[in-house]
Amino acid sequence: MIPTFIIDWPFLIFMGLFFGFGIKGGQVPGGRSVCRTRAFVVGLLVLTLFNFTVIYSYLVAPDWMFMYFLKAETIPPWMIGYTLLFYYLVFIFGFFLKTELGKIHPILPWMALGISFLGTVGVILPLKKQYLTVTTFEQFHNTGVGLALSQSPVGEIPAYLTPVILMAALLGLLWSRRQQFS
Repeated sequence: MIPTFIIDWPFLIFMGLFFGFGIKGGQVPGGRSVCRTRAFVVGLLVLTLFNFTVIYSYLVAPDWMFMYFLKAETIPPWMIGYTLLFYYLVFIFGFFLKTELGKIHPILPWMALGISFLGTVGVILPLKKQYLTVTTFEQFHNTGVGLALSQSPVGEIPAYLTPVILMAALLGLLWSRRQQFS
């Protein structure tokens, strides 16, 4: 894994686990695939909305997306697309993980959800300065000064989309739980 978008990996597992809870009872009867459920499809759609914010953020502030560990220009463009494809695999892993852990014990998916949430926060806390400062690689390392995240294009546009994504996730989860299997 390239050191890019490092905050997103535990969040993507969280997201997969979250949508896994959209399957009422945790299991699909009759040997049907969990990939053919509303929960899975809605989760993929919400992930795609999230990925649009990732792409936008990368286009606007590529060095910020790498948290200033390396210059974005040193990464071949194809690798960014490659990484975004793996976002879907990490989500799918979380989705399947919820189902499989639930087979072992009902508390395990909840524990995994909590651990993945803590993992998301645990990555952000030590990187708080990088996360809240939007600038270039050079300026961050030379002065540590840049735009505050909330005042930058990276923070403004996704800030408008985040409530839409959260609402879509919540409504999608509720709609998923109403699915009847025959």
